[in-house]
Amino acid sequence: MVAKILGYAGNISTEEWNGRVLFMADDADYAGDFVAHSDAVTDNYLPALYQADKICYGENYTDPDDYTWQIDTSASDTTITGTLEDPSSSVDASFTFISNEPGKTFECTLDGGVFEACVSPKDYPGLSDGGHNFYVRATDAAGNPDPTPASYTWQIDTTPPQNIYIYLPLVIK
Repeated sequence: MVAKILGYAGNISTEEWNGRVLFMADDADYAGDFVAHSDAVTDNYLPALYQADKICYGENYTDPDDYTWQIDTSASDTTITGTLEDPSSSVDASFTFISNEPGKTFECTLDGGVFEACVSPKDYPGLSDGGHNFYVRATDAAGNPDPTPASYTWQIDTTPPQNIYIYLPLVIK
């Protein structure tokens, strides 16, 4: 409301405010007949030399400073949709993932590292033998991160299987 008054007042010099009355209504229809009531006050109570101005913000008024927004406090939920087998003999890992919210971004981490921006699919080539942990979390357009990142734990074992030879005596009869 103050911005509307200043915008209106910006067109009138300080001297011109002398002898001037300003009637304002945010919702003229809610207060009754704003125009009729302000006219009655002007006609019956103001000296003839006073000028009355009316600013009526009602149904037909569109304020360029009005905005519509949506408050989003719900957290994203991240789901891993593609992984490798556990255990795996491959040193290359690839993960696909999705989120339940539009306009999201993802962050990934492997083996307790720092979360970094990533996209699906996320590939990790040349991993070492042993256990690994992959985590991914989504953050929606409103900035709400997934409080429980999706995770996958697996083992890599590139040790070739040992061949076991069994010699049986050959008995000929």
